[in-house]
Amino acid sequence: MKKLVLGIFFTTGISVVIVAIIFSVISRQVEQYRWLDLHRHFLYIFFANIAIHLGLLLTRKIDSGYRALDVLLDVLFIMIVLIGFGWQFDWVGTVSVWIIALMGVGIYVIGYAYNMVRISGEVSQINGLLEKRGIRKRFEKKQSISNVVANSRATNL
Repeated sequence: MKKLVLGIFFTTGISVVIVAIIFSVISRQVEQYRWLDLHRHFLYIFFANIAIHLGLLLTRKIDSGYRALDVLLDVLFIMIVLIGFGWQFDWVGTVSVWIIALMGVGIYVIGYAYNMVRISGEVSQINGLLEKRGIRKRFEKKQSISNVVANSRATNL
């Protein structure tokens, strides 16, 4: 539950920063966007991120066995939610759909990269704890012995 709430706030923060950057670029080019209320859209972005995270919990229960297909399912779900919220909160009238889709994919990639770095750090921490206790050395020794036994059985056949 804690990871879900932190994930929602993390992606909401990234979303708000990316939206602010895109609107600052667009507002220089088009006069009608100069007075856009970003604070009004913060709550909409927050609700969209809640819907996305809860939906991703459901899509992750479907395991196809292919990582690329799972990522495609996640991105497709994110696009459906963003376009739905876009029509509900009139984002589509403010920005074109392809910019909303690009932001969604960009935020997904940033979140995916963050998860990879976080998981790598956790694995390093666990390995450090195992080495500190000497469990990892015993496991590697046991693993190497089992590999020797398996290889000797294969050569004897």
